[in-house]
Amino acid sequence: MASSQETEMIEVLEDVKPIDISPLLENANDNNKDLIYKTGYALRESFEKYGVVIIKDPRVTFEKNEEFLNMIEDYFNQPTEIKNKDIRPELSFQIGATPSLQETARNHCKRIKNMYDNNVKKAEIETLDPKHKPWTPCPPEADPKWRYFWRLGSQGVDTQNHNDEKIDTNTKDYVMLNATNVVPKGIDNWSQLCDEWGTGLLNAARTIAKGISIGYNLKDENYFVSRMIDAPHLLAPTATDLNKFGEYGTIIAGYHYDLNFITVHGKSRYPGLSIFLRNGEKVRVKVPNGCLLAQAGKQLEYITGGKIYAGFHEVCVNEATVNTIDNVKKLNELNKKNNQRIQPLWRISSTLFSHINSKVILQPINNEDCNDTNISFSNNEYPPIQTQDQVVAELKAIGLHKDASNNNNNNKGKVEENEQKIELLDRINNLIELVEAMPSN
Repeated sequence: MASSQETEMIEVLEDVKPIDISPLLENANDNNKDLIYKTGYALRESFEKYGVVIIKDPRVTFEKNEEFLNMIEDYFNQPTEIKNKDIRPELSFQIGATPSLQETARNHCKRIKNMYDNNVKKAEIETLDPKHKPWTPCPPEADPKWRYFWRLGSQGVDTQNHNDEKIDTNTKDYVMLNATNVVPKGIDNWSQLCDEWGTGLLNAARTIAKGISIGYNLKDENYFVSRMIDAPHLLAPTATDLNKFGEYGTIIAGYHYDLNFITVHGKSRYPGLSIFLRNGEKVRVKVPNGCLLAQAGKQLEYITGGKIYAGFHEVCVNEATVNTIDNVKKLNELNKKNNQRIQPLWRISSTLFSHINSKVILQPINNEDCNDTNISFSNNEYPPIQTQDQVVAELKAIGLHKDASNNNNNNKGKVEENEQKIELLDRINNLIELVEAMPSN
């Protein structure tokens, strides 16, 4: 647990200003090349410096974000046994629901103890102000959040039509990363709303990718976008039950980076996200209303040869989170009296993971593909690797990928263990509610 004093000391990153990406859209005025380049360069600069950008996208309707958040809150507020029907451990949880306590962040304890700035010199993280140290314990514990993966775009592999004995391991991984969506029962307009909101976020990611190409003065402004075609893009809302995990200091998502290309978030109803800059400084990012937050993933770091950094981040219940929980409880009391919707106490992130196509070879941009001879992407720390293999390696590291040879026995045991933990927490919560409802003497 961290102290409230540490929380209050963490600064909000005010330097990240919203970037209007309108000049990059197809219907924009192509004659205004200076504005187009300035927009692309601003995206590149923000990613290089902070690992994040905040954008305004006129195509995204934020009423749709509110509608999406309501639907996801209602889904996760259902009994655990109903949500369990949507879990697909045999597909490494890469489609459908991922239960609470299933995913554990990679162990970055060595990095935390030996943080350094690549551009200056090696320095112990203890030499920084203690407020910058992650709250995530070492070693990291399983995240209490749930997740739901919904694939966007073409779904080229129907897992129902494959005989596992007739396909090799590589094909198995491709099937896992490109599986058909799981549609939960009893949720109206699920598919339509997921597709509408997810497509809006994906379009934003594509436009950001185009802007980065322009910002680096690449010969092909669609250098990144062309590599995103038919990739396993995922709408990936997370959900944390704040009735159980709303205590100050709770780690919702442990210290980690994103394994994908570009992550795009709609604004959450609950604060708690902190990001870590290259030098180890920890800051909060405040997303203005009507804006989207985009984070650089490992695939983007790989392709740019490390010029853009897949920044570390964590999500914790801090003082602002607790205050928001209290405000929602008060609002729900009024809504109950007025027969209005009661907002479930679940923290939802309306997140999209955009990806590079599974078959593309990840490697730094060839310097010959750039018009600016002063820019070099060469970096031996990023050897060529197929995107599919990069994703699978990351999934194994965080406990989500399961080899076909183990028949999922270990995985089923882990899921059953997590279900028992969640059921026990449900019982404890029910007992607390019963005690609180008892009349006092």
